[in-house]
Amino acid sequence: MPKMPGTFGTMLAVLVYIVLPRQWFSSDMIILAAIMFFSLLVIGIVTASMAEEKLGKDAPAIVIDEFFGFLLGVWLIPRSWMIVVLAFVLFRIFDILKPFPIYQSQRLPKGLGVMADDLLAGVFTNICLRGIIYFFPMIFIF
Repeated sequence: MPKMPGTFGTMLAVLVYIVLPRQWFSSDMIILAAIMFFSLLVIGIVTASMAEEKLGKDAPAIVIDEFFGFLLGVWLIPRSWMIVVLAFVLFRIFDILKPFPIYQSQRLPKGLGVMADDLLAGVFTNICLRGIIYFFPMIFIF
């Protein structure tokens, strides 16, 4: 997408998240999910490194990092429409504003730097969602 590619990459992750069975993001499948996340991280690092050689440093066309980061942001969080919306908004805020240490992580070499900032944005999103669920459980329908 020529405009807002990161947002569209995140929207693709949202669609995948909604379509995949709930169990894939539950503690019942933690080992399988961890293997999936590690595999996606490695694939992302390798493909982002190759893409950077052709497209330039962290080119907007590279969106596997947003895909990975959003899914990490909702990992082991009970799924609801409120969670989907909050996760999307929080992840995009962290990915765009890049608070410490997200911004600094981009300095890592090649595809590792491309993936690291969205990995951290996903972790920050996950932590925030857990805090919101803890303090305001009554607004979520799981």
